[in-house]
Amino acid sequence: YGPVSWGKAWIEMIHRYVGAALGMLIIAIVWMAWRHRHTLGHSARLALFTLLAVCVQGAFGAWTVTHKLMPIIVTTHLLGGMSVLALMTWLAVRENPGPPVSPVTRRWRPWLIGAFLLLTIQIGLGGWVSTNYAALACMDFPQCHGQWIPEMDLHGGFSLFRALGELPSGEMISQAALIAIHWVHRNMAFLVFLVLGSVAWKLRADPILRRPATLVLLLLLA
Repeated sequence: YGPVSWGKAWIEMIHRYVGAALGMLIIAIVWMAWRHRHTLGHSARLALFTLLAVCVQGAFGAWTVTHKLMPIIVTTHLLGGMSVLALMTWLAVRENPGPPVSPVTRRWRPWLIGAFLLLTIQIGLGGWVSTNYAALACMDFPQCHGQWIPEMDLHGGFSLFRALGELPSGEMISQAALIAIHWVHRNMAFLVFLVLGSVAWKLRADPILRRPATLVLLLLLA
């Protein structure tokens, strides 16, 4: 244990206060969804599930501290936060549905689901890079240490249940393992860009989806 870093402490406390405020807002949403379920025409199950998700998020926030930033805990906490965002978006869209898409556009539904899963994996890989402090494992681009496929320890880098900075054996994590974490995340980004960009480009043909599809393309370019 070392001295308290006041800047980091304030970041953590603000995060806790915002999380608590979000929890109270979701409780209010659950109450309104239950009270007005007959008027709204659907049950409060989605709102209840969102409340459960934010409670699980609170638990993972506590485990992040008690397990001393264990990478799998921190990465799962990140994915849980993205899940809560997705559930809140689902709630908002359900109360403000747009016009139906054309039958031709519905054919792209499997591709949309696939792109969403790829993006979720990429977010998880980004969290894995961050929680393992592997962001600077490759300083050059597009190669890594002057090689397209550098020396890597994929098994060590992607061993899930281990302490921060260690391998499952208890040894210090190697540079080759950090390179593996960074390299996989970096190259997965190209696949996500290709699939998500292709789907968004095709969906621009539908007037209803043109604006969100264009937004996806702009975000990819950014």
